Amino acid sequence: MDMINLNENVKVKLTDFGINVYRIRYGIEPKVDELGYTSFQLWQLMNIYGIYCTLANPDGEPFKLDILLNENKYFHCLAT
Repeated sequence: MDMINLNENVKVKLTDFGINVYRIRYGIEPKVDELGYTSFQLWQLMNIYGIYCTLANPDGEPFKLDILLNENKYFHCLAT
């Protein structure tokens, strides 16, 4: 069985809505890497965006549904 710790680093591609949530919360732009991903600890991602991850959110999703996990210093995608 695979396990992930809530302190693990993950990367997601924020949508415009997700970027706006980040701006309102922190007053700054999120850092985006050369591939368009923003890094968070998993608990932080859940804390910031959890309330927006609902079915039929009128504002849309805060980030693309593919989450990259940090495993052995390399990020890989869980979604196929």
